Amino acid sequence: MAASLNYYKALLRGIQAADEATLTDENRTLKVPVLAVGGLQDPVARPDQVAPAIEHYAAAGYQLEILDTGHWMMLEQKENVSRILIDFVGGNN
Repeated sequence: MAASLNYYKALLRGIQAADEATLTDENRTLKVPVLAVGGLQDPVARPDQVAPAIEHYAAAGYQLEILDTGHWMMLEQKENVSRILIDFVGGNN
């Protein structure tokens, strides 16, 4: 869990704030297909709220998969998360 929490620690401490402040919409645009996996029961990063913010920057396509999990879907349904990732990387989406 420690590695998973490092993202939140960095966010709260503003470690990347200065680097991100100079980004333009062009810099933020993702030029490769984007996969988002959301948890239906996630009260923090709800798929219906996160998807619109990300999809705008996914120039090469956006795919959203929603699992019946909370925020830590990779712990709750690791087999389903692995299958989704393998299918996406393999082009079976």
